Amino acid sequence: MPQIACNGRAAVQVHVSENFPELYADASLVFNRARWMGDHLEAILGGKKLNQLALPASHDAAMYPGGFSFSILGKTKDLNIYGQLAYGVRYFDLRPKYKNDDFILHHDIIDGPQLSDVLDQIRQFFEEGHRELAVLKFSHYDGFDQDVFSNSA
Repeated sequence: MPQIACNGRAAVQVHVSENFPELYADASLVFNRARWMGDHLEAILGGKKLNQLALPASHDAAMYPGGFSFSILGKTKDLNIYGQLAYGVRYFDLRPKYKNDDFILHHDIIDGPQLSDVLDQIRQFFEEGHRELAVLKFSHYDGFDQDVFSNSA
């Protein structure tokens, strides 16, 4: 069984191999990933342009359905958008779909959460005072036509 020790600055994880009588260990610095941009804004990020940054990204970011349903087949994430932001993700691949007079997110034929729920999670994260950047890339539109654009404005 793995054992972990932390002193607030560094963490060490130790475990015995499942197959051999050997001991393994990993060490890592501890830092708050939810604030990584804000914490480094002046010293590292302040003078850079967006195209000079490498941001942690999430492909099909909204495919984190809970419970058991057909949508579980399209699941690509264990964390919702708020959780991904808290873990340091800053670039989100979101795929909107217009269905039943509502905007949802999807992955091919699998429907995910409502777009409004995802935007609420993003708002919640930033209302907590995080000085971060989140890039929302919308693509793979489904169910959109001129009537949807005209009537949704």
